[in-house]
Amino acid sequence: MANATKPPKVKWWNAIFQAFGFIRKNDPVFLPAFIIMFVLISGSGITLGFLGGSVTSHIYANIAATLLLILGTLILLIRRVDTAQFNAVEGTLGGSLQAARTIRRGWKFEDNPIEVDPKGRAVVFLGVGKGGIVLIAEGGPYAQRPLQAARARLNRIVPGVPLNEFHAGLGQGQLRLKKLVKSIKGLKKILSKRERAAIESRIHALGAVKLPIPKGIDPMRARPDRKALRGR
Repeated sequence: MANATKPPKVKWWNAIFQAFGFIRKNDPVFLPAFIIMFVLISGSGITLGFLGGSVTSHIYANIAATLLLILGTLILLIRRVDTAQFNAVEGTLGGSLQAARTIRRGWKFEDNPIEVDPKGRAVVFLGVGKGGIVLIAEGGPYAQRPLQAARARLNRIVPGVPLNEFHAGLGQGQLRLKKLVKSIKGLKKILSKRERAAIESRIHALGAVKLPIPKGIDPMRARPDRKALRGR
């Protein structure tokens, strides 16, 4: 049996260059900020070298400026990576889930939506965290009915648990992804880690995270509409 080939390791400098290119493409603020930082640090290094008045001073000043520039670039990349990710998926269906999952502590979001508009125009995502339950709706007015169904189902399964609803999108009254994440993070802590685990277990046990299937339809025996496939 042939040995499986291992994927080539990505060098750390290649990873930095890839991150640099991704952020530059999706964050218009990044490149001007990087240029300003580069000019300030480089100019400071050159100035300090001249003030020292010796070759040694020039060398040490250039070394210090180079190290500061590398450190500053890494800090800038870390600070702007979330913004670039948000911009890359802003306005796309499912983008709110990717944004919500950048919240690394105190919240857990399901992989799949718990409600979907029949025509695929809207989705509702579920999260459980320190601020209670969060429902994130996408799709504008088409999300009203799926959101109402998700709310009714959760109120029936976990009554009394605070339910927070957010509408993500680019329209009026909707939250852009950066504002959405900030709003979720700003929810007051009302649930302990143990309470969150109990709520998640109950939701999963009673099937609240499974998309409802219309009555009379067996998904294992569903057949494609051949007339539709022929373009009729």
